[in-house]
Amino acid sequence: MRPGIDLVSIERMRVLLERTPRFAEKYFTQAEQEYFGQGKKRIERVAAAFALKEAVSKAMGTGFVGFTPLEIELSHKETGEPVVILHGRALEVFHSKGYEKISCSISHTDEVAAAMVIIEGGNQ
Repeated sequence: MRPGIDLVSIERMRVLLERTPRFAEKYFTQAEQEYFGQGKKRIERVAAAFALKEAVSKAMGTGFVGFTPLEIELSHKETGEPVVILHGRALEVFHSKGYEKISCSISHTDEVAAAMVIIEGGNQ
């Protein structure tokens, strides 16, 4: 079992999005961007998704070496439960390490977003 956790400042994400308009395009899939929307909680959702990508990369033990944040996608079940979908090289690395399952949780306040990931399996 491999844990990963990350925290992101909501204010820092707000400033980043204002200063770097293409940030979302570089780090998030089209589906994620649609989920973020333009509503009141957009920045919090972006920050939580970014924290999730960081937490997954930490739990995998690689950081973003060999794949990009776009290859880690936040999605949701019909119940609203968050799920991680891996694509491309990130999925290849996941399988090459013998990992079997990713569980995750995300949360945010007005100040900070948090993500926690547990990866099960692995070639010890």
